Amino acid sequence: MVPIPGVQAASLRAVIYARSLGFDETTAVFFAGEDADAERVRNDWSRYGIDVPLEVVEDPFRDIGEPLRAYLAKITSDPATVAVVVMPELVVHGLDRLLHNHRALYLKRLLLFEPRVILASVPYQLR
Repeated sequence: MVPIPGVQAASLRAVIYARSLGFDETTAVFFAGEDADAERVRNDWSRYGIDVPLEVVEDPFRDIGEPLRAYLAKITSDPATVAVVVMPELVVHGLDRLLHNHRALYLKRLLLFEPRVILASVPYQLR
């Protein structure tokens, strides 16, 4: 699965990488805080013709921690299954680090000790 913050270059790069791994199923997941956000991402996803399924998960409190863990728990409920989370990660330099990448660090910390979850980061450099 690829948790995406929207349809952007970093997300698309992570989706391409996830597809290259050759798993049977690859899914992009968007955690929507509002219906308008979900509709915007669905429209962008179909407009760009991305051939990976997109799932939209409601996240009314804008904290993707619990919805993400619940989503992964459904996948890993079978002891023979492992979930691979391919996460887009912005790489920024200088003071821009204060503005970007908090989500990636949060997800890394959140998923570090999750059983049967493998986390891979796909860097995307902002110039």
